[in-house]
Amino acid sequence: MAEALADMFVDYMENKKALKNAKWYNKIRPFFKKVGLLASLVHNLGVKQAISMFEIYSDTNKGTISKRSIEKEIEGKKQRFEEKFGDHLYRVVRSRGEVRYEADFKYLADSHEQQEMCESLGYLLATELGFDNIYGIGEKKSIDERSLSLIDNDTRRRLCNLDEHDNELPIPQGQEHKIRAWREVFEKKTELRYDEKGKPYYYSWYPKFAALHTLVGDYLSSIVGDYKGKY
Repeated sequence: MAEALADMFVDYMENKKALKNAKWYNKIRPFFKKVGLLASLVHNLGVKQAISMFEIYSDTNKGTISKRSIEKEIEGKKQRFEEKFGDHLYRVVRSRGEVRYEADFKYLADSHEQQEMCESLGYLLATELGFDNIYGIGEKKSIDERSLSLIDNDTRRRLCNLDEHDNELPIPQGQEHKIRAWREVFEKKTELRYDEKGKPYYYSWYPKFAALHTLVGDYLSSIVGDYKGKY
């Protein structure tokens, strides 16, 4: 995109110079090339952005580009980026163009930590789902927003550093970030829902895991090999 805009700018400057120096009968072609450039910018960027781009072109040509405040122009976008991401991970899962799950992870700082978490969850779930049975019966397995309930309580408590009553234990030195990341992923939400007949029921799921479950499924598919797609 940047290279294309740079080429357009060079073309604009060359045609502008030719238009200025040429005799009247030689100005027609450069004039229409300039109009074509303007039309192309409007088509690709929209009127507002095209005007903004030509202001930058003009300021560059006049040597006054230093007077423009780039930070001021992008302050809104910069603020939105920092609110969404900051120093932690913000993940959105879309389905058919609509947001299905979104989560703001405080203890997963980047994509590397996200991948490590997904691989660890994948291993735990693969153990619970039973890889031996997968090769034998060809049964389709699925990973969804509730799949963490398959992991036994002893394993969950060990990972989250909880006692037998699910109370938080003191976190050992140097383990805080890892343990809090596990606790965050295992956060459960229970809400009242209604079935098709209007009958109420309680539904429990894991909002943070829901934002990761497609990645966990992809990881499982990759290690199962020939049985890709069963998850």
